[in-house]
Amino acid sequence: MALRIQDADRIPGPIEFELVYEHEITALEDGVELWESEEGRISTYLLGQEPPRKVLRKLNKGESIRGQVTKESDFNMLARAITGEKLPPATLRVTVIRERLYGKVYADKVEVKCVPRDTRFVKEYFPNLPQLEYAK
Repeated sequence: MALRIQDADRIPGPIEFELVYEHEITALEDGVELWESEEGRISTYLLGQEPPRKVLRKLNKGESIRGQVTKESDFNMLARAITGEKLPPATLRVTVIRERLYGKVYADKVEVKCVPRDTRFVKEYFPNLPQLEYAK
């Protein structure tokens, strides 16, 4: 089969995930905190202290925000294990550029889904994208 695309309005090709999807983070209980901390400071680990936290926002059960989610780096977990610090619950890094929020949330306190972005580009070229599960 031959496909002629020279005169096509848009030439098909791979699309980056972030161009068409974003993450929807939904609180599973009241008072779920999105916080920032100073975990990069090695002195915090050496002294066995809990890094200072600043709560950026609290979500109530069923409340959602949209942004990008990534898992906490394995390096941070390794640093904690080396210092003998008890490993905390798994955390996710959350970035909500529209609101200038950059923080963390406990993974077991939220549900994360991959949802189509609400943009003209996605609506025009990818109108029927399904929601996808996010692997924690």
